Formats: sequence, C-alpha cells, structure tokens
Amino acid sequence: MKKLLTIGSVLLLLIGTSTFAQVDVTFKVDMNVEMGKGNFDATTDAVALRGAMNDWGETAMEDSDGDGVYEVTLSLAPGSYDYKFYHSGGGGTWEEGYFDGNRNVVVAEEGTEGPFFFNKLGEYTGVATTIEFQVDMQLPIRQGLVTPGVTNVYVAGNFTDWGDNAVAMTDDNGDSVYTATVETITSGEVLYYKFIHSASDVGSGSWEEGLEGDDVANNGNRIFGVVDSDTEVRRFWENTDPNVELGDGNIFFSVDLTVMEEVGIYDPVVDSLEVRGSFNGWSNNNPDISRMNQDFLDPNLWQLNIPFVNAEIGSKQFYKFFVNKADEDDLWIDGWERPLSKGGGNRDVAFVGSETQE
Repeated sequence: MKKLLTIGSVLLLLIGTSTFAQVDVTFKVDMNVEMGKGNFDATTDAVALRGAMNDWGETAMEDSDGDGVYEVTLSLAPGSYDYKFYHSGGGGTWEEGYFDGNRNVVVAEEGTEGPFFFNKLGEYTGVATTIEFQVDMQLPIRQGLVTPGVTNVYVAGNFTDWGDNAVAMTDDNGDSVYTATVETITSGEVLYYKFIHSASDVGSGSWEEGLEGDDVANNGNRIFGVVDSDTEVRRFWENTDPNVELGDGNIFFSVDLTVMEEVGIYDPVVDSLEVRGSFNGWSNNNPDISRMNQDFLDPNLWQLNIPFVNAEIGSKQFYKFFVNKADEDDLWIDGWERPLSKGGGNRDVAFVGSETQE
C-alpha cells in the first residue's frame, strides 16, 4: 500500500506541474485590409485561430471593440505551435499567398502574438514608419503618355488628403521607376492610394484606372496594411506588366437617345452629347475625341470614332456618356449618365487593336 501511495503522489505532482506550466498567449489578427478588399464582412463572417494547439480545428476570435482586430487568449503548454488565421468569408478562407507554410509561435511565457494583418507576415506596434513608394512607369512611357524629365508623377492617398497634398515622385537614376518617401505613416495604418501622371499638376492629371490584383480594394483604390518591418511599396503602373502587346486601332462609340428625347430630357437642337473616359482625360478639352455626332440616317443615334495609339491590347477602356444641357434641369443635375447595367458606375470596353471595333 505504501508503494502505491508513493506512485500516486508522483502522478499528482506531475499533473499539477503540467497544469501550472501552461501560460496565457493572446493571438490578434487585423481584418481591415480583408474588409477593404471586400473579402470579409464583419456583420456575417467569423474569424478563427486554427493550428496545432487545437488540432487544426476552429477557435473563435472576437472583435469586442469593433476596430477590426480579432483576438483570442489560450492557455498553452510551453512548446512550438504552427497555426494560421481563417475566416468564413468566400466560403472559407485560409491565409495563403504572402508567406510559405504556416505561422509559428514558440511558447515559453505569457505574451501576445500580433496584431498581424490577415495574410501578411510581420506584426505592428504603432511605431513611426517611413515608406518609399515606387512605381514602374515603363508602360506609359512606351505608350507616349509619360515623357521622362517632362511629365510629373505623384502618389496620393488617404495619407496625403488625396490630391490636396499629393507627393511628387522622381526617377533619379533613369530606370523608369519613380520613387517618393513618405515619413508620416504609423505601422498599423491601412493605406488607400493611387499613382498619377500629369503634364502639370495633380488636378489635371491621369489617375490609375481599372486596377486589378491582390493589392486592390473594392473601391478601386490600392490598399496596403503597414507593419513595423515595411520600408517600401513597389508596383507597376496600373498593375500591368510593361512588356504587354501594344497596338493601334479605333473604337466606335454609339448610343441611342430615343427614350431621352421622348421624355424631354435631351433636346438635340440645343443640347450636345459627349463620351468621356480614360482615353480623353474624362473631359471635353479635345472635341475631336469627345463630342459625339448625330447619325444622318437615324437621328436617334449618336456616334463617334476614337483612334487609339500604342494602347495595350485587351486593356479595358472606361467611359461614360455625358450630356451638355443648354438649360438647367432638376432631373439631370450634373450631366453624367448612371447606367443601371453597371450599378451607376463606368462602362468599359476591351481594346482589340482593330480599325473597325464597335
């Protein structure tokens, strides 16, 4: 009996020591970039920690203060644990793409892991961070849209009040990569931004359009979550490889104004119609590539053939029709159309490099 009691005492001692050795570790993940991209909806989607500490099951994480940072605290025994963050948006989304394999934590004492931006290595602690923005302008230079040493290039975003304090970029070594350093950024910020080129100031410049890629928010701007280790952001102009195929051609724009004339919104005698888009600076500064002409055979049709030179084959050309009203109209305040098929947004057509594209 004495021997059995001794063994039992040892087992109790081991169990008690193991329990005592566990420490609290808090895991934090920032979902604001995922929300900005439209991949995650905080009102309907959930966030979980999945890893070796829970047999890769799901441990729910909470955002108690609504700041977009989700967290959970676990009591863990000392050791090494692989893990990832996961959310239920998009039918279920694991972290991937920005790093190989899994995240890892070595638990030795109580502490906090993160916050990290979902799908990005490196935590942030709210420190002052200097970021060098770089944009490769080889494509617009090939297209004749940018002339080195003449054309101005800028970066603008929520950290510059957009165009109000846009930062000028320079290409000091002539490699077609323009750079600008911004020193007013704090790690943990979510940056929204775009690049611009202009013959003069930002207000008359051409902003990036039709952005696609994993750094694009659902509002059409670029998005970037800043962590402590970030020092630069490098991109191609409009996220397009500068070695794409370029070509010349025309796009024939046509629109039927029958309904607008019947309801009295458009009067062809005194009003005029334009097509405005990325190809003419969204303006009517050049009537030859903006003002549309009435078809002599069908007066309800308005048309314009616009030439393109050195345009990217397959690129989307964004545009809208615009009515210049001779008289003010309570129904149509600003003249811009809002096509229902685009949710009120811009129309687009892919350039094919043909002389007769419609």
